[in-house]
Amino acid sequence: MLVVSLGVQGAYGYDRYQEDVAKLKEWLDNHPEYEIAGEPREFLYDSPFTPAPLKRREVQIPIRKR
Repeated sequence: MLVVSLGVQGAYGYDRYQEDVAKLKEWLDNHPEYEIAGEPREFLYDSPFTPAPLKRREVQIPIRKR
């Protein structure tokens, strides 16, 4: 699977997720040789007990060559 991905540190939240998806879509707008091939997804790597500023996550959008 080919994805465009963004690693992020900080608090989890839906608004932040939407901002990160928008950043990835902006990258795709600047790279027309790729197109979206699936739904965006988010991977949360830390426990609820991790302080918000230290939490790590990744946002991905599956892509394919046009």
